[in-house]
Amino acid sequence: MSKSRWIVAGVILFTTVACGSGMSAEEEFAQKQAADGLAEIKADLANGEDPKYNCAASQSYASKLTTDEGKAIAAELEQVCGFDTPLLSATQAVEKAEKARKANPDKNPLSECYSAYYKSGMETLNEKGHGDKPDVQKLSKRWDKVCPPKS
Repeated sequence: MSKSRWIVAGVILFTTVACGSGMSAEEEFAQKQAADGLAEIKADLANGEDPKYNCAASQSYASKLTTDEGKAIAAELEQVCGFDTPLLSATQAVEKAEKARKANPDKNPLSECYSAYYKSGMETLNEKGHGDKPDVQKLSKRWDKVCPPKS
């Protein structure tokens, strides 16, 4: 078989496989990227690492996920990127401030109390409607204890 016939056969096979799932090649690609990204995000979270960049990349595919499986992936991405990730970021900032406060109980201002990670994490949680959840409220109280609000 000539090289061009192999290419045509490959294209036909790829189209058959892609269309066999009921999704276009673009949809299949988006779903695979989102699913792979979700797995990486979960691994990052399990290791205490901030996956915000993986979240940004993976969530960019969410609007292209139209199947039930794809919609489930998009919903899970929303949970891990819109709640778990900013909560981890803010929690790590609180823990860092608590450690610094313990080492320097009388130091004011405490530089760890000026944390962009805490601020952005809490802003995201509030923007996503999670500000009234118990975990977020407890974290906010811990922050206020170690870093009293500025008057």
